[in-house]
Amino acid sequence: MLPTLIYRSRASRTFDLSLLDALVAQSQARNMTLQLTGILIFDGSHFLQVLEGEPEAVNQLYDAICHDPRHDGVVELMRDYAAKRRFINMGMALFDLRYDKPGAVLRAVIKTGALRYNLASDDRVYKFIRTLCGRSLEKTTGLQQRT
Repeated sequence: MLPTLIYRSRASRTFDLSLLDALVAQSQARNMTLQLTGILIFDGSHFLQVLEGEPEAVNQLYDAICHDPRHDGVVELMRDYAAKRRFINMGMALFDLRYDKPGAVLRAVIKTGALRYNLASDDRVYKFIRTLCGRSLEKTTGLQQRT
């Protein structure tokens, strides 16, 4: 079984958001070396990341994340095991809700991941992603997401 970890954090006030793409590029290279896969979603202030990989690699990276000054308020939302990776061949894909529409992000997560449309609504990882996307939609439009 493959560990899956989801955490949420807030970008620190000192983090230069213009460096986000460089952070993702570094993380992609590191994650490929560690055989970690997953996605990072950013809504302008909060990160949600899904990590998948061998237990030691996931734990090592999460420990580093918890001590990284570029973000604070790190909260582990879920730690679980899956029979296979959801995000195959993705060292870390960034979905930036400042520029990407929430619905497009949700569709891309399903399309690029190993989830089937008919199974996504029952998948706990997808539910966390959908919740963050729904909050982003509420912030930008003032409309509440239907559940």
